Amino acid sequence: MNFPLFARYFNRDVRSVYRSLRAAKRFDPQTHLQLAFDWISAAQDSSADSGVARSYHLTYDKFFGFVGWCPSYPETSGYIIPSLYNFSRLSQDLQWAERARRIADWQIDIQLDSGAVMSGYVGQNDNVVLPAVFNTGQVIFGWLRAAQETGDERFLDAARRAGEFLLSNQSPKTGTWEKGLSPYLTKSHSHRTYNVRTAWALHALGKQLDRNDFVDGALTNANFIVSSQAENGWLDSNCLLDANIPLLHTIAYSARGLLEIGLAEQDSLIIDASRKIADGVIASLGEDGFLAGRFDRDWQPAVDWTCPTASAQLGIVLGKLGHSQNEPDYLLQMRGILNSLLPLQISDTGKSYLDGGLFGSVPIENRYGRYQLLNWAAKFFADLIMLDSVLAGDTDVISVVDIC
Repeated sequence: MNFPLFARYFNRDVRSVYRSLRAAKRFDPQTHLQLAFDWISAAQDSSADSGVARSYHLTYDKFFGFVGWCPSYPETSGYIIPSLYNFSRLSQDLQWAERARRIADWQIDIQLDSGAVMSGYVGQNDNVVLPAVFNTGQVIFGWLRAAQETGDERFLDAARRAGEFLLSNQSPKTGTWEKGLSPYLTKSHSHRTYNVRTAWALHALGKQLDRNDFVDGALTNANFIVSSQAENGWLDSNCLLDANIPLLHTIAYSARGLLEIGLAEQDSLIIDASRKIADGVIASLGEDGFLAGRFDRDWQPAVDWTCPTASAQLGIVLGKLGHSQNEPDYLLQMRGILNSLLPLQISDTGKSYLDGGLFGSVPIENRYGRYQLLNWAAKFFADLIMLDSVLAGDTDVISVVDIC
């Protein structure tokens, strides 16, 4: 892997990162898993509250305006909760469950009066707090798991209020969300298809609370997406910024949301919609497990860099497809992707804010999470390792369904 010569003029942390990536070390998966959660714990401990820092920034970025730890990010802190509970079971270490509960409590403290979860990270834009549909869905996953693990009804009540916010902002005809979207998105299209991952959260909440209106809202969204999907699996309006060459990150969000709703309903049409997306992406999967960070509508790679977050997400989709549909080729492809990600985890720098983290893109100077270690990259990487352990029969303390 080649890196720019100007790296030597950057700070020592950047040079440490380049050395780690050049070394491309692979450990046993459980060592990588521990490293990922150690980095997540450092991200949580860096925050002034109980949330997980959005990211660690190696260099100054004018959008964020700082170097180092970013403040807590409610969206991704929410779906990190199930991952922490899973690792607590695997490691038989209750500190991880305690970290998860602290995040869930904090999310209640900052929940908006509308039931929504805020957009952005804490303190962004001088503490101007606006709701975000996607973020609300992701925190529902955390509250549901916290309620399951603790029996605390406060978490279910918070999730119910969040579900009512989602339902009130849905289009009754299509189930899409055109209101309550993050203010940091481009205005080029009215809705975002990847919010089907939000629909998955609404569906899970409806099943838990026996709320048919929540379940029906989720299914309306999923069925609309299936009906509008191109024959090759392509979905429009499926990116944060550029819908012509969407991020694999948001493509994988859509594939996962459809798959989980389809599996829960045993609906073959919805499952097949997810399969079409996965098949489109893996048509370009190399023997080295490399996946591009963006794709065009013919499923051709649109960039020459990879996004570890997205590759891990797609690996999870493949693993769950392979398991549920009894198709071993998907499992082989999942493991190929996992093997390609192991050497992209930073290690052996001796710095807790670096070791165990993964970058938004590799090479790290590319435009998704440029020079940033992202908490959701560590989360999905850890989830993929845990899913692989479950599918290999190495553990029975968590299940395939627990991987969220």
